[in-house]
Amino acid sequence: MTPKDWIKIVAGMLGIFLVGMIVVSGVNAGKRKVGEIATTASTLSIPMLGAPFRINDLKLGSLQQLQVKRSAPDRIEGFELTITLNDSVDVERFADCELTVTDAQQIDNKMHFACLTEADSGFADLVQFGTITFKPSGQRHRLMLPSSVAEDLRNGTDGQANDTVSRRDSSGNVNIKINGEQIVDIQGSDSGGRIQIRDPKTGKLIVDIQGGENGGTVKIDGKTTAKATSTGH
Repeated sequence: MTPKDWIKIVAGMLGIFLVGMIVVSGVNAGKRKVGEIATTASTLSIPMLGAPFRINDLKLGSLQQLQVKRSAPDRIEGFELTITLNDSVDVERFADCELTVTDAQQIDNKMHFACLTEADSGFADLVQFGTITFKPSGQRHRLMLPSSVAEDLRNGTDGQANDTVSRRDSSGNVNIKINGEQIVDIQGSDSGGRIQIRDPKTGKLIVDIQGGENGGTVKIDGKTTAKATSTGH
């Protein structure tokens, strides 16, 4: 996994986490969260907003939360995913196979899954990289990824530090850049602020959150999705 892949995952997480943070307190909370992602090894808890849990294009439930365990800002040690199954789905259907993501570079709310057995191609290369907890039963199963992907996630961006820069400036604002291109920009103060997230591949502005004393707005892909007006303190 390249630094650009890593930043793309982070940007996707931020996009999910920050939607709805549109008043002053939300902007400041967004600043703290980006700083936490960029500079610490804390666990990231990402709401998955009920995105579908699919196997072979069958919707079997919904994704609830993804926890990202880290040993350094750019080193992922494992994923803990919570999934709510549909009422008609028996959790025992997963007892004799291993759950994996069909596109291991896409760890976000659009993930698709497969349940592989020893007879399936690629099974021998899978290693455990976390757990899946099924609700409402509470049963836990292993989450498997190809060994090369797991190794890349654990190794982070060692040896490629010149390609990516994460920093906070003297005013406490947060910037994440890759190859000189700004991906995340957090500007804020007690009176308000702005959060912008760009697509790492195209540079397109995909999330734009503004907040101030009189309220704020959220724009996704240039379209206003929410507005809020401050009611005072």
